[in-house]
Amino acid sequence: MSGFGASRRANPGESGALRRWAVLGGAAALVAVVGGVAVQGAARGPAVQGPPALASGVLPAARGLGSTWFCPGGTGTTGGAAATVVVSDPAGPAVTGELTATSSTGRSRTVPLRVPSGRQVGIGLAGLVPGPWVSATVTLDRAGVAVGETVAGAAGWAAAPCVATTASTWYLPPGSTAGGDQLLVAVADPTATTAVVDTTLLRAGAGRLSPSSLQGVTVPAHGVVVESLDEVDVGDPSVAPVVSALSGTVVAAGVEVAQSGGASGVALLDGVPRPVRDWTVPMVTGEPAGAVTVPIVNPGPKTARVTVVARSVQGSEATGTLTVGPGEQELVPAGLLRAATAGGAGSLAVRSRNGEGVVVARRTSGSASFGAPQVGTVLGVPSRGARTWLLPAVEAPATAPIGLGLVDLGRAPAQVEIEGNAPGQATPSVLARLTVEPGAPLERLGSVPGDLGLVPTELQASQPVAVEIDPGGVGLYGVSVLPSQPVLP
Repeated sequence: MSGFGASRRANPGESGALRRWAVLGGAAALVAVVGGVAVQGAARGPAVQGPPALASGVLPAARGLGSTWFCPGGTGTTGGAAATVVVSDPAGPAVTGELTATSSTGRSRTVPLRVPSGRQVGIGLAGLVPGPWVSATVTLDRAGVAVGETVAGAAGWAAAPCVATTASTWYLPPGSTAGGDQLLVAVADPTATTAVVDTTLLRAGAGRLSPSSLQGVTVPAHGVVVESLDEVDVGDPSVAPVVSALSGTVVAAGVEVAQSGGASGVALLDGVPRPVRDWTVPMVTGEPAGAVTVPIVNPGPKTARVTVVARSVQGSEATGTLTVGPGEQELVPAGLLRAATAGGAGSLAVRSRNGEGVVVARRTSGSASFGAPQVGTVLGVPSRGARTWLLPAVEAPATAPIGLGLVDLGRAPAQVEIEGNAPGQATPSVLARLTVEPGAPLERLGSVPGDLGLVPTELQASQPVAVEIDPGGVGLYGVSVLPSQPVLP
């Protein structure tokens, strides 16, 4: 199996036992010093080689006096998903702090960070400490900053948020173990207390699976344990992990290397600490984007009755309902996806009308002729969006953004301003002004406003919106998305 060199399938005599990588290291402490890291954003060329940088945060990040971010990480230099942590500062004064990387060898290293206003920096984890898996903790002297990670390898690249909090439970979107696809779950414990976790698998059409080897797993303090799900649930085209801490709190995320059907891709499966009733998928594209599916996962004990509203850029709308049983998955009907893409692109609004909420993601796949990656998964925008978003700048191997999905979640037209330091400018300015009609998605494919994507930016709207940026240069629309970070006022 290609991809993660340190992982393998269980031999028949191993009774399904997993190979786990335990990462031990120290917690990060704040030091306000200047680090020797590359800065991107002063010119129109990337300074950090690797996958696109991103803005980050499934959980809203409040503007405050300080912030700490936890990144489950990726493989080391010999693996297929080497991780880069990226810190973006779209607005406000320069931010300082430090990053501590910890590896499966038990070694750790701390490096200082300084991000000038309107710029971003990237730090490759594999180059800091040796080991098959490397995770990170980032501590900054203020909030309102985006922290996330990318992974890259022969199969492609992907971007996802780091998180600003630990939790007792994490609900991840589905990944695949079919046709040689490889699926790992990284469970990190950035606290000073050892955690014990159970991992349950929610399978499409097959219900819950709780392998004994995934129960009662000890995660060391300031460490991470990596579980190979393709060793215990072989050949499953859609499996959604749920990680529950019996003691302590953790951070959990999935990494999938897809290589079935002649197409390849890497996905970072970032999760949420609780199911959510309302979701938005800001951009759903038709041809030439390839095949798109939108799985809805119900991790709760009650049947979920879900309403899906598909809206196209032409203003047309279609509504459907479906039932998702406890521990089950269902796909958004193909007819609703066709309705959303009637004008070439559109959006989906998903609402669970009862129960404790659901998990919604979008999976895009296409022909290998498009170049890697051809397969990718992205979590939808949970809850009811936000008025302020931090948006990423794009780095290699992608070029400038080719897709902007912007959905007005209010009842009146939303007035939107995008602000950032344009290349060559020392102070921020308004790069674009947009008006978005309520309910109808604003999609820009092939053209995005101003310097969006060339520098980190801040988007401010008169009412809540949901945002998505798709980079260009490689792959398909929607395969590898640069998720934006909602910011609380």
